[in-house]
Amino acid sequence: MLFKHLFKFAGYTIIFFIELASVLLIAAAALFLILLYRPEWIVNESNLRFASAYVLPRVGVQLEFKSFKADFPSTSIYDRGLAVTFENIRLRTSSMTFIAPNAGAAAAFNIHPSHPALTMIGPLVVEEGIFAMTLAPKDPYEEEKPFEWDQELLTKIRAIKWEMISANFKEINIEQDKVTLLKGPMNLQVYNDKRNWKIAYESGDLLGTPVMKSNLKLDIRLPADIAASFPFDIKLDGGASIREQGPVGLDGTMTVNSLDDLRYKLNGSFGEGKKRVVAKVSGFFDKGRFLSQIDGSADGFVAQLPELAVRRCRLEGRYNFAGPEILNSNNNCEIVIERIPLPEELAFADLSPTKFTIKVHLPLKLTQQNKQTYLDAKNVRASIAPISNDVYRLKASVIGNFEGYLSASTDTIKSEVKVDSEIEIPEFANLVKRLEPTAYAIPAPLHTLKGRVACGTQGKIVNLGEQTDIPL
Repeated sequence: MLFKHLFKFAGYTIIFFIELASVLLIAAAALFLILLYRPEWIVNESNLRFASAYVLPRVGVQLEFKSFKADFPSTSIYDRGLAVTFENIRLRTSSMTFIAPNAGAAAAFNIHPSHPALTMIGPLVVEEGIFAMTLAPKDPYEEEKPFEWDQELLTKIRAIKWEMISANFKEINIEQDKVTLLKGPMNLQVYNDKRNWKIAYESGDLLGTPVMKSNLKLDIRLPADIAASFPFDIKLDGGASIREQGPVGLDGTMTVNSLDDLRYKLNGSFGEGKKRVVAKVSGFFDKGRFLSQIDGSADGFVAQLPELAVRRCRLEGRYNFAGPEILNSNNNCEIVIERIPLPEELAFADLSPTKFTIKVHLPLKLTQQNKQTYLDAKNVRASIAPISNDVYRLKASVIGNFEGYLSASTDTIKSEVKVDSEIEIPEFANLVKRLEPTAYAIPAPLHTLKGRVACGTQGKIVNLGEQTDIPL
């Protein structure tokens, strides 16, 4: 008899759960159909106010707004859209605050069961917004992993159609570890004009660790079909004004053939008037290979050096940020220095060189060893172009070898620098004659000497001065 009652109870229980599951499935289907055909019944101002009062605070989110509106455009049963606008929105979490008198966002989706996807983002609009964020503290013991592109995510992003973005912020404030990374007003405008993206960015006075104190302005042109395929071109035309330093300008073009194939040609400037830095850079990064050609000058920053320039700099080699061989390059450059003679040199200015050309050859290799970066730079050469006049000839060069682990201390780098220089006076009598009317006249009886005079130095410096041996 007991078994009979237990059997009935088990049967009723099974029937109950079947009916409950059926009800839940019907409710879920009904909810899905409502979201599909009548989403405004669920996503509306009344329900959002209820959620902001009773649900969101439980997960640490505070949401306040004066009004909310949602629209749900659709072009087919699977292609759906959502557009929301807020008036006087205030959104707060433990690490973020967003406030704006007016803000809106729109997006489109494909909800086909076999390939659901986000298909469009925009327009996005923020008027006179305020945004503050405190980033999570850095873990000093966490090992930084090399950056790698998420190809799958990138493919999905590139497939999204982007519409207009208009973001005007009265203030943005981003901090980490109690350090201000970025603070100041910003304005970003992105819109499509004749199948070209036009991106205009302008800031007020910015503060922060990466940017110091500056005012930025940047204009970028991109093809409208950037989401379709590579290659595409980027045109840059931007500027910044760094307080107490002067304006910074940048213009040029970049051709992006793929994520690891970039060609560029850029012009940059810094400062104005007699104090100015100008540079031209061109080259490529192509599947682990790179080439950069640089010409530039820095004029007027040191009173005694009216010209400091680099000419025909060529940096080339291979790179792999994931290691173990991070960089293997062969670099050549010419450095031009022009100086103003000191007052005491004016009496024999024709003997005092004012312009020097230094040729530098720098083979450089960086490898990852024992979780540290190891430097290997052998046969580094720097030589001064021979200086010659009516009285003497001068030439000099240094050859160095450097290797060791890069760290805050120079003790981890072992070095040896060989010095070789020579000055030759083909006819000593010419020097005597030239210096005779000056305060540096050669005294008797040396003034009677004639013939060739030469002297030089050949020696070495070990470990940045730990051992010096340069005999004359």
